[in-house]
Amino acid sequence: MNEVNSDSRHPSEPLKAVIFGSRVKQIQQMSEQLKRKKILALPVPEERKLLSSLSEFDPDFIFLEINGETPSPIEQIVKVVFMWTKNYARKINKTLNSPSSRLWDKAKVIMFKTENEDAGANPAGVTIGDLDEVLFKCKEVGDVEYIGLYSSWSFFSKIEPLLKKQQ
Repeated sequence: MNEVNSDSRHPSEPLKAVIFGSRVKQIQQMSEQLKRKKILALPVPEERKLLSSLSEFDPDFIFLEINGETPSPIEQIVKVVFMWTKNYARKINKTLNSPSSRLWDKAKVIMFKTENEDAGANPAGVTIGDLDEVLFKCKEVGDVEYIGLYSSWSFFSKIEPLLKKQQ
Protein backbone atom coordinates (compact mmCIF):
# COMPACT_ATOMS: atom_id res chain seq x y z
CA MET A 1 0.00 0.00 0.00
CA ASN A 2 1.45 3.36 -1.03
CA GLU A 3 1.37 6.15 1.50
CA VAL A 4 0.99 9.69 0.19
CA ASN A 5 3.87 11.92 1.18
CA SER A 6 2.44 15.16 2.58
CA ASP A 7 5.55 17.09 1.61
CA SER A 8 5.97 18.18 -2.00
CA ARG A 9 9.67 17.21 -1.91
CA HIS A 10 10.62 13.57 -2.39
CA PRO A 11 13.10 12.38 0.29
CA SER A 12 15.78 11.67 -2.35
CA GLU A 13 15.56 15.19 -3.79
CA PRO A 14 18.12 17.73 -2.58
CA LEU A 15 17.05 20.61 -0.39
CA LYS A 16 16.65 23.94 -2.19
CA ALA A 17 17.30 27.49 -1.07
CA VAL A 18 16.62 30.96 -2.42
CA ILE A 19 19.01 33.63 -1.13
CA PHE A 20 17.79 37.21 -1.41
CA GLY A 21 20.04 40.15 -0.72
CA SER A 22 21.44 43.32 -2.20
CA ARG A 23 25.10 42.43 -1.70
CA VAL A 24 25.69 40.22 -4.73
CA LYS A 25 29.14 39.00 -3.66
CA GLN A 26 27.83 37.75 -0.33
CA ILE A 27 24.72 36.01 -1.66
CA GLN A 28 26.86 34.34 -4.34
CA GLN A 29 29.24 33.18 -1.60
CA MET A 30 26.33 31.81 0.45
CA SER A 31 25.02 30.04 -2.64
CA GLU A 32 28.39 28.39 -3.28
CA GLN A 33 28.64 27.25 0.35
CA LEU A 34 25.18 25.66 0.17
CA LYS A 35 25.99 23.95 -3.14
CA ARG A 36 29.09 22.38 -1.55
CA LYS A 37 26.71 20.83 1.01
CA LYS A 38 24.52 19.41 -1.81
CA ILE A 39 21.80 22.05 -1.41
CA LEU A 40 20.54 23.62 -4.64
CA ALA A 41 20.82 27.38 -4.20
CA LEU A 42 19.55 30.32 -6.21
CA PRO A 43 20.92 33.80 -5.44
CA VAL A 44 18.38 36.58 -6.09
CA PRO A 45 19.82 40.11 -5.93
CA GLU A 46 16.73 41.93 -7.24
CA GLU A 47 13.58 42.43 -5.19
CA ARG A 48 11.35 42.41 -8.28
CA LYS A 49 12.54 38.87 -9.13
CA LEU A 50 12.03 37.39 -5.66
CA LEU A 51 8.44 36.10 -6.02
CA SER A 52 8.97 34.61 -9.48
CA SER A 53 12.14 32.92 -8.20
CA LEU A 54 10.24 31.43 -5.27
CA SER A 55 7.51 30.11 -7.56
CA GLU A 56 9.94 28.62 -10.08
CA PHE A 57 12.45 27.21 -7.60
CA ASP A 58 10.08 25.97 -4.85
CA PRO A 59 12.65 26.35 -2.02
CA ASP A 60 12.85 24.63 1.34
CA PHE A 61 14.73 27.65 2.70
CA ILE A 62 14.32 31.34 1.97
CA PHE A 63 17.27 33.44 3.13
CA LEU A 64 16.56 37.17 3.42
CA GLU A 65 19.08 39.92 4.11
CA ILE A 66 17.66 42.03 6.96
CA ASN A 67 19.79 45.11 6.22
CA GLY A 68 19.86 45.05 2.43
CA GLU A 69 19.50 48.07 0.20
CA THR A 70 16.02 47.46 -1.23
CA PRO A 71 13.22 49.63 -2.60
CA SER A 72 10.79 48.16 -0.04
CA PRO A 73 11.37 47.85 3.71
CA ILE A 74 12.39 44.33 4.75
CA GLU A 75 9.22 44.00 6.86
CA GLN A 76 7.18 44.39 3.67
CA ILE A 77 9.34 41.85 1.81
CA VAL A 78 8.87 39.34 4.66
CA LYS A 79 5.11 39.92 4.53
CA VAL A 80 5.05 39.22 0.77
CA VAL A 81 7.18 36.07 1.23
CA PHE A 82 4.77 34.70 3.85
CA MET A 83 1.77 35.52 1.64
CA TRP A 84 3.46 33.54 -1.15
CA THR A 85 4.18 30.63 1.23
CA LYS A 86 0.57 30.44 2.39
CA ASN A 87 -0.85 30.66 -1.12
CA TYR A 88 1.60 28.00 -2.30
CA ALA A 89 0.61 25.69 0.57
CA ARG A 90 -3.09 26.16 -0.22
CA LYS A 91 -2.46 25.28 -3.87
CA ILE A 92 -0.48 22.13 -2.99
CA ASN A 93 -3.01 21.05 -0.35
CA LYS A 94 -5.81 21.48 -2.89
CA THR A 95 -3.89 19.42 -5.47
CA LEU A 96 -3.20 16.67 -2.93
CA ASN A 97 -6.70 17.00 -1.47
CA SER A 98 -5.04 17.17 1.92
CA PRO A 99 -5.20 19.73 4.75
CA SER A 100 -1.64 18.86 5.80
CA SER A 101 -0.25 21.46 8.20
CA ARG A 102 3.28 20.36 7.33
CA LEU A 103 3.09 22.21 4.01
CA TRP A 104 2.42 25.48 5.82
CA ASP A 105 5.90 25.26 7.27
CA LYS A 106 7.64 23.88 4.18
CA ALA A 107 9.73 26.92 3.31
CA LYS A 108 11.71 28.08 6.32
CA VAL A 109 12.43 31.82 6.33
CA ILE A 110 15.92 32.63 7.61
CA MET A 111 17.12 36.18 8.02
CA PHE A 112 20.74 37.27 8.11
CA LYS A 113 22.65 40.52 8.43
CA THR A 114 25.54 41.53 6.19
CA GLU A 115 28.48 43.78 6.86
CA ASN A 116 28.03 47.12 5.14
CA GLU A 117 31.25 47.96 3.28
CA ASP A 118 30.45 51.67 3.02
CA ALA A 119 28.35 52.36 6.09
CA GLY A 120 28.27 56.09 5.35
CA ALA A 121 26.45 55.87 2.02
CA ASN A 122 23.24 53.98 1.42
CA PRO A 123 21.82 54.90 -2.01
CA ALA A 124 18.41 53.37 -1.26
CA GLY A 125 18.04 55.53 1.83
CA VAL A 126 17.12 52.50 3.92
CA THR A 127 18.71 52.49 7.34
CA ILE A 128 18.23 50.07 10.16
CA GLY A 129 18.60 52.05 13.34
CA ASP A 130 17.16 49.44 15.61
CA LEU A 131 17.72 45.93 14.30
CA ASP A 132 15.76 44.39 17.19
CA GLU A 133 12.66 46.40 16.29
CA VAL A 134 12.86 45.40 12.62
CA LEU A 135 13.39 41.75 13.55
CA PHE A 136 10.42 41.92 15.95
CA LYS A 137 8.20 43.29 13.15
CA CYS A 138 9.36 40.52 10.82
CA LYS A 139 8.64 37.85 13.44
CA GLU A 140 5.13 39.27 13.92
CA VAL A 141 4.46 38.42 10.27
CA GLY A 142 5.56 34.78 10.52
CA ASP A 143 8.02 32.24 11.87
CA VAL A 144 11.38 33.81 11.05
CA GLU A 145 14.74 32.44 12.14
CA TYR A 146 17.53 35.01 12.58
CA ILE A 147 21.12 33.75 12.29
CA GLY A 148 22.90 37.05 12.87
CA LEU A 149 25.79 38.47 10.89
CA TYR A 150 26.73 36.45 7.81
CA SER A 151 30.29 35.21 7.89
CA SER A 152 31.67 32.64 5.45
CA TRP A 153 33.45 30.75 8.23
CA SER A 154 30.43 30.43 10.56
CA PHE A 155 27.54 30.31 8.08
CA PHE A 156 27.13 26.56 7.87
CA SER A 157 27.44 25.99 11.62
CA LYS A 158 24.63 28.54 12.14
CA ILE A 159 22.24 26.86 9.70
CA GLU A 160 23.15 23.21 10.31
CA PRO A 161 20.44 22.71 13.00
CA LEU A 162 17.85 24.15 10.59
CA LEU A 163 18.99 21.84 7.80
CA LYS A 164 18.60 18.79 10.02
CA LYS A 165 14.99 19.76 10.78
CA GLN A 166 14.16 19.86 7.06
CA GLN A 167 15.71 16.49 6.17
